[in-house]
Amino acid sequence: MVNYDCFKVYSSFSRIFDTFHKEHTDRRRFVFIFDEGQFCEDAFYLGFSTIYISNEEELKEVTETLHKIPMSSSNCIIFPCCYKNVNESIEAVIDDKSRVVRNAWKNIFTGCKTRQFYLCNLEDFDNALISLADKYKSSKDENTRPIAVHKFSDIEVKSIDWLWYPYIAKGNITILYAAPGTGKTFLTCWLASRLSNGEALPGTVPEEWEKPPQGVTMFFNAEDPADRTLKPRLIGCGADVESIVTAEEWENKDFVPYSFTDPRLPKLFEKVKPELVIFDPMQSYIGPDVDMHRANQTRPLLAHINSLAKMYNFALVIVCHINKMTNQEIGDRIIGSQDIKGAARSVLFLGQHPELSEVKVLFQTKNNLAEWGEPLAFRIDNKGTETGFVLDNVADLRDLTPEKCSGSTTGKARVYAESQRSLAEEVISELFKDRDKVTTEELKSAASEHNITWKEFQKALSKVAKWHKGGYTNGDGDYYLKRIC
Repeated sequence: MVNYDCFKVYSSFSRIFDTFHKEHTDRRRFVFIFDEGQFCEDAFYLGFSTIYISNEEELKEVTETLHKIPMSSSNCIIFPCCYKNVNESIEAVIDDKSRVVRNAWKNIFTGCKTRQFYLCNLEDFDNALISLADKYKSSKDENTRPIAVHKFSDIEVKSIDWLWYPYIAKGNITILYAAPGTGKTFLTCWLASRLSNGEALPGTVPEEWEKPPQGVTMFFNAEDPADRTLKPRLIGCGADVESIVTAEEWENKDFVPYSFTDPRLPKLFEKVKPELVIFDPMQSYIGPDVDMHRANQTRPLLAHINSLAKMYNFALVIVCHINKMTNQEIGDRIIGSQDIKGAARSVLFLGQHPELSEVKVLFQTKNNLAEWGEPLAFRIDNKGTETGFVLDNVADLRDLTPEKCSGSTTGKARVYAESQRSLAEEVISELFKDRDKVTTEELKSAASEHNITWKEFQKALSKVAKWHKGGYTNGDGDYYLKRIC
């Protein structure tokens, strides 16, 4: 976009997006827009967010980007410090005018303090920027921010635009998660293939559909090379690869990786007009400084990319891995914050059939928009040199659950724990049948005799007995317990 130090320009754009989602107390909340490269570099060095504009093409790209940014939740303050036409163009595209300092350049370049003066005196330039920021902060009335109130009687009811009913809706986040090697990428290639050819998707077809959806799929995939993995799999699935695109160039040393808040995305979506956008995997697109286990860091990023999905009306599928906690419910095993699942309107889990190694089973584990979809079976199909992914209508899916197809020990562990606890309650009830005190030695001996873990025995103990009011141990270490009748 800009010949002058591209890394810094892209970084400044990223900070703008970051600022619109977080409350900063440092200088990063102030964004200075310059048409002088050295000023941009100096302000960046001093800790401010900066944008550099050197020609009309760059001005157009910057204004288009600012126009796409959701600014309502930000405390970012824009200081256009350029010539008149640039300042006016910047001010015209920002929705919240209270965040723009008009004629900021006049407050900096005054009297003898010309552009040349500041280029030679960095400390004076720093003081001028700080003075302008402090002046704006002290005069700003937070209560003047615009507000909007809408009666629900005035809100138009809109129907949900489905890509694949009831699994994937446009303008909403769909999470697809599975264990490594299960076939997540195969499934996304199969879906892109169906979409590229306008082929019917399995499941209930909405009445208003005259024909299956058809359109472009955009892949963002940080794990599978487009030339060695994605394209062969797409061909194996029978895709029309003219309708499937990627904007990533991982083998280009100058390529800047994308993120959910990347300012290049709006321009991409405007140009490509995708029906489906796939990010695989999520952790590659949240940015290096984001802890995906913290909801307050992941939710703003998901909210932003979801706002783009609504704005450009595409279906958004984010691929996630699962954690290693096999004793957890499968619905809680999406790696990262539980809020990732909360942000999605539909969550799909792809599991391995417990008896048929070539069969994968797709379950819907969350749906906020419609009734849950039925489980679907797929199998990897080898076609000579190409490998595809096809529906399997033969595999028996009766009695299958996500837990049974996940390798999870949750179900087995729960049944075993419940049986142990039930037996422990019977043993403890018998021990307390005619007395109010049982020694620790007796309790542990009874647990060992019946092959019950002491941990489960203690859990059952808390249900059957309670501490004696006079205390819980005596001199010889006996437990004084009272039977609950």
